[in-house]
Amino acid sequence: MKKIKINLTYSLLFIGALFLTSCVEEFEISTDTYEQALVVEAVITDELKYQHIKLSNTYTFEEEDASPVENATVKIIDDLDNEYPFEEIEPGNYVSSNVFMAELDRAYKLSIQTNSGKSYLSDATALPQNTSISNFYAEPITNEEGEEGVAIKIDADQNNSNTRYYRYEYEETYKIIAPYWSPSDLVLVSRDPIVIEVVPREQDEEICYKTNVSRDIILENTINYPNHEVADYQLRFINKKDLMIAHRYSILVRQYQQSLEAHTYYKTLKKFSDRANVFSQIQTGNINGNIYSVNDENEKVVGYFEIAGIDSKRIFFNWEDLYGFDPKPELDCEITAPAIFIDFRTPLPDAIEAGTVRFFDYNTGLYPVEGFQGPYYVVPADCGDCTTQGSNVVPDFWVE
Repeated sequence: MKKIKINLTYSLLFIGALFLTSCVEEFEISTDTYEQALVVEAVITDELKYQHIKLSNTYTFEEEDASPVENATVKIIDDLDNEYPFEEIEPGNYVSSNVFMAELDRAYKLSIQTNSGKSYLSDATALPQNTSISNFYAEPITNEEGEEGVAIKIDADQNNSNTRYYRYEYEETYKIIAPYWSPSDLVLVSRDPIVIEVVPREQDEEICYKTNVSRDIILENTINYPNHEVADYQLRFINKKDLMIAHRYSILVRQYQQSLEAHTYYKTLKKFSDRANVFSQIQTGNINGNIYSVNDENEKVVGYFEIAGIDSKRIFFNWEDLYGFDPKPELDCEITAPAIFIDFRTPLPDAIEAGTVRFFDYNTGLYPVEGFQGPYYVVPADCGDCTTQGSNVVPDFWVE
């Protein structure tokens, strides 16, 4: 009996669970009729660039990850019979041999032939008319739950287009400053005898950066907007107490203009990838995309070949830009002075070896601590070393 793996993230690589043919009643779902299927991730945009397509297979609980589909022949064909071939750059990842962009008034099909001789085609798909992000901004609000925080919002300009459907992705990056950083650190040189040294830090561990990528399927349509233009749409809410906005924060949004068919597909996918729906008693079945097997009309294929217009914008803001001199959210950092040796235990050497503390200062009695005191003040690693939370490499796009 095989067990199908359920993963609730957005990536199409992990949608083997959507092929279940029985009602979902508990988390561990079993099936006697697991059927492997091709998974296609293909979004071609109107950006002039190397376009990417990803091919893999659905997988079961016994497998660690989706297996890539290697050595396939992948190409896109337009309605003028122009072909855009793709090359495999790493297992299952294919990139166009040349830069190209989707164009208006053209229709495109995806063609895939696996090394086992199976062939797949997509329905003809056209580029929706382009719209642009006219305004991307952050503002402090109090949400419906009474929580203070920052709303990240979008306005979109239709540019005389008839596009009504959108999908959004974002990448957020924020600065991390270790509040109790010291240019020195502790090194456990020896345990027998115990030798601890204070040494200069070998790398910058005071200021770091962390990037998060959106995982949810974020969809919007303009049906209820005046003039059918997205206005004051809240992409993201960040609680005022969240450390990510304590210093400097940046977010990049990508707006995809979708066809009704693509939007409907993602809306259905979002429904079944929602935790509440996955664990409710729903007969999931297969989510139909626009890709089919040429050899076997009954073969299931997961994915949607999408042609999408895209626009993107990035913003930055500091805490002071929105909240002035309001107190910033802070890490809970306790200064301690662990004993080197006490009651046949070695608290400080143990903590250094485990990497759970960082040197802050010599114990001069300046900071009150409880219990038997050692010779050094230390703080939790997160408080004295930003690399426990992010990277000390400044992102290329970052500006102060």
